[in-house]
Amino acid sequence: MKVFSDFFKGIDYFFKGLSFLFNKGLWYYMIYPIVMWVAMFLAVLFLVGDMVDSWTKWLEAYLQDWVGGKMLFSVKLDFLAKAIAAFTNLLLRFAFWFIGGTFVKYLTLILLSPMLSRLSEVTESKMTGKKFDFSFGQFMKDIIRGIGITLRNMVIEYLFIIAGFFVCFFFPPAVIVVAPFLFFVSCYYYGFTMMDYSCERHKLSISEGTSFIHRNKALVCGIGLCLLLLLRIPTLFGDLIAITIGPAATCIAATLAFYERRKEEGAEV
Repeated sequence: MKVFSDFFKGIDYFFKGLSFLFNKGLWYYMIYPIVMWVAMFLAVLFLVGDMVDSWTKWLEAYLQDWVGGKMLFSVKLDFLAKAIAAFTNLLLRFAFWFIGGTFVKYLTLILLSPMLSRLSEVTESKMTGKKFDFSFGQFMKDIIRGIGITLRNMVIEYLFIIAGFFVCFFFPPAVIVVAPFLFFVSCYYYGFTMMDYSCERHKLSISEGTSFIHRNKALVCGIGLCLLLLLRIPTLFGDLIAITIGPAATCIAATLAFYERRKEEGAEV
């Protein structure tokens, strides 16, 4: 079936994009995301650390005032208050680390819009030999559209997630269908975001670009799957690898796929 064929082609394009990234000397496009991700992660870490420390100090003071030196089985409850505060501190740090890490990933993709827009253009130039004259006005339009599309896709994806949550809440067995569906929705919108840089450069309106991407949704899902799996690596080192390699390789993959699919459709590229 064409759906499965296109899906696996999308995965193959990701590996082509990864090879293109290094073989064409575009590795320096990985430096910007590293620096930005580290800066944002440290900022979130220190900000959250101060916030959590303030909350737990308040909690410890509140609990100590409440127990007031009382005893329970010959043990001072003051010690229990300190233990609860320390445990809460660790719990909050872990929770904020997880939530903050997820937030940083999404924020990074939005802030990477200028780089990804330029990388998509450079990729097509190296692939076809076509020169693109730099226009600051057009560059800013590309960035604004890229950010807008990313935010739009995030909102739509979260609406799907909320709808899926309610379906599973009232009918739990539906999770067997809802969970895979939401996974592929995420793949689609990651791939959509990356391919739209090429749509903008080729002067496709948002509706025209959306129509083109929808016609090739299996291909787009395959491309987005690779980025999504990288971003789901559950370690700090994994996050760093994902942000360093993932967006650049996926953007190149989407550019290669867009160009070849437009040629297959008989469009001028």
